[in-house]
Amino acid sequence: MNIKHLFLLVTFFLSITLTYGSTLKVSFPALPEVIDSNKVNSVSDYFMLVNISRPLIRYNSSGELEGDLADSWSVKEQYTKYEFTIKKDQKYSNGDNITAHDCVESIRRNINHGKTVHYDYSRLKSIAATGKYTFTLELKSSDPFFIFDLEHPEFHTLHKSDYKAEIDQQKFSITSGNYFVVSRLPSEFKLEKNTFNNPSGVNEIIIHDSIELLKKGEAPTGYDFIWSPLSIKMDLVKKLNASFKAHRPRLSFSFWLSIDETLAPFDNKKNREAVLKFVHFSSKELRDKSVFFSELNQMYLPGGPGRLKRNAAIKIREQGGKVKVSDTIKVLVSHFFPFKSELIEKLGKAGFSKIKLHEYQSFDELNTLRESSKFHIIEANNDFSSIDLRGSLNVSFNPDRRLVTTRDSEVHRLLVQMNQEIVSSKRFRLIQSIGERLLKQALVVPLYSYDSLVFYSDRIDISGLSSVFADVSLCKIALKK
Repeated sequence: MNIKHLFLLVTFFLSITLTYGSTLKVSFPALPEVIDSNKVNSVSDYFMLVNISRPLIRYNSSGELEGDLADSWSVKEQYTKYEFTIKKDQKYSNGDNITAHDCVESIRRNINHGKTVHYDYSRLKSIAATGKYTFTLELKSSDPFFIFDLEHPEFHTLHKSDYKAEIDQQKFSITSGNYFVVSRLPSEFKLEKNTFNNPSGVNEIIIHDSIELLKKGEAPTGYDFIWSPLSIKMDLVKKLNASFKAHRPRLSFSFWLSIDETLAPFDNKKNREAVLKFVHFSSKELRDKSVFFSELNQMYLPGGPGRLKRNAAIKIREQGGKVKVSDTIKVLVSHFFPFKSELIEKLGKAGFSKIKLHEYQSFDELNTLRESSKFHIIEANNDFSSIDLRGSLNVSFNPDRRLVTTRDSEVHRLLVQMNQEIVSSKRFRLIQSIGERLLKQALVVPLYSYDSLVFYSDRIDISGLSSVFADVSLCKIALKK
């Protein structure tokens, strides 16, 4: 997913300033059972962590980086050494001072445990506090874009009670962020305001998991904000529109199939091309499932540099033909994937007569299943709607949680070049080459895209938000008089 977009979207939900009442009620589908800063595997994980932990760096309303906890930083030795000075007199929710040692230990926890989604910690060489408010971080190799990665939740600053905690044991009862966790009940989180970092926010936030209600086509009531799930029919949209206003935050996701070309029969390119040609969903098929699904002909969403032209992508997809394969094809899809039966049918039309479908409930389970069993095809998704897709590609190819399983050496060579190229026009050409290579080698089969939608009370004025990107930052949200 593109983290800049998601960070701003989540901040909108949980950090809005209200001048009345003391409780903000949020409806959010599929809340996490456990929050851990090392396991940011889903939108809901990100949703929670962005608001209970504080970043060193954040994006401002213009989409440019600025310091949050970090007061200043310098880059040395050809993008391998980063020196930070954090702001003085910053406090956790219990009044404890935040120091450089806390920043270092928060990052070191992920170095020790490894396997994070938004950054490959094996690329770090060292990290150390050099003073009460200063620390230095060194990389094993040059990375001119490292500073952009620091707003990811995995780099947020934790309290010692959490950076000393084992995996899945973090409580977040004391935090550096806008809120801290008071209680966790089934399908509900209760948060209270960190007055040191968020003096003007609402005192209390109650977040309910509304996925089961929304699945039934019922509109949640009594909420200030509702985040729509993936699959939503027009009837439910009409119900929500009766009480709320709708807003598209310019956050969209691509869904695709990743084919493992090292496993027979997909070591034969013709078999991969058959999947690419026949597994395609029409606009009607997509709209029958959700009003927010759209056709997709490449892994990236259209609209911006680094993309193939639509006709060029379609031409590549049409090159394959029907095959005849008797091998059992193991397919792994998300529990929420709405086209399970349709996928089996389309693979059958492509010439694959034996399909064994498996489901994963979470990205944690995806990782476990992928490592323990060999799957020919894996369904995955990520945010590919941003202008510069470098970050989205790195997340999708992160070795700790690969959403694209290819071992194609040319793709990985292009990825390395992309991460070293600081000239935007050249980087966009490399990004386009990666997308084109994935299609031409039939390593990725684009399925559909999903456009996020939120519903909000008419008491909220969001007219000040940028129309350029998913700008839903606190400073631009106002109550109507």
